[in-house]
This record gives sequence, C-alpha cells and structure tokens, in this order.
Amino acid sequence: MSHSLHCTHCGEITNYLQYQIDDFIFCCHGCQLVFQFLNDSGLEKYYQLENNPGSRLQKSHSPKDYSYLDDPELLDSIHEFYSENLAKITLSIPSIHCSSCVWLLEKLPSLLNGVQSSRCNLFQSELLINYNPKIVSFSQIIAQIFQLGYETDLSLKNSKQNKEDTKNNELL
Repeated sequence: MSHSLHCTHCGEITNYLQYQIDDFIFCCHGCQLVFQFLNDSGLEKYYQLENNPGSRLQKSHSPKDYSYLDDPELLDSIHEFYSENLAKITLSIPSIHCSSCVWLLEKLPSLLNGVQSSRCNLFQSELLINYNPKIVSFSQIIAQIFQLGYETDLSLKNSKQNKEDTKNNELL
C-alpha cells in the first residue's frame, strides 16, 4: 500500500520516495535540487515562511546554456538601462505566487556577486534587478534564477522601445 506524501518544496503529491534528503520528501529532482541549493546557500529559512513555499518547474531541470543572452545588441535592447558599470532590467517571472517567492528572489544580491539589488512585484509577477555587468553577466543571473526554480519570460515586450511606445500611448 502506498502513502501519498507532499513535496517539501512545492507541495505536490508524490507516491514514491525516489527523491529524499533525510526526512524531506520531494516530487522531482528539480525540487530536491532547489532545496539542497537553498540549504547550501544558508537560505534554509525560506521553508519557515510558509508550508511548501516553492514553485515547481514544468520543464526539464537540467542546466541550460544562457550564454546567447550576453550578446551586446540583445542586452541593450531588453534592458531599461545598460552601461559598462550598471544595468537595470525588469523580468517577467510568471510563477511568482507568494511572499516566499518574493523573499527568495530578493536574496539574489547575497547569492551573486555583482547583483546590487533585486525587488519583486508580486502582483505583476516581475523582478527588477540592478547589477554590474563587469562583475556578473546577464546569463549568470538568468541561470541563478532558473536554479532557484523560476523561469523567466524573456520576450522583447520588456524592451526599451516597447516601454517608450507604451508611455507615449498613455500620454495620447
């Protein structure tokens, strides 16, 4: 007889014990990796904020190569501000759903040297990041966000031109 258990990270029901660390049960390798990463980074208080605060990635948890995101033309087009020493971008992260998500994503400066600040807007599912491109690349930031269990919507709707068009439309 199998017992239904809940994943420590995301709360999904799992009927097997394939992914486990001590007494902590996980539904998939991704949730287990995020849990391990948070503990190794000294962010284990994340799980004290609420029960099963994490979100589960719907796609593969294997590491991805984001180096294509470091193309200078792309960087300039998707950032709100981009210079040699300072970059500012707002990312859409649809899976932001609770205060635990906000808490975790706002810890980026403590996880990545060069990230100066990260501020979450829970209601718009957005993350505003200020960082120094000389110290940390944009691809490293996206990879870190993915490792935390979040995927970003990197469409060009966040581009400078689109934001200017939106502002102009509001003025009209």
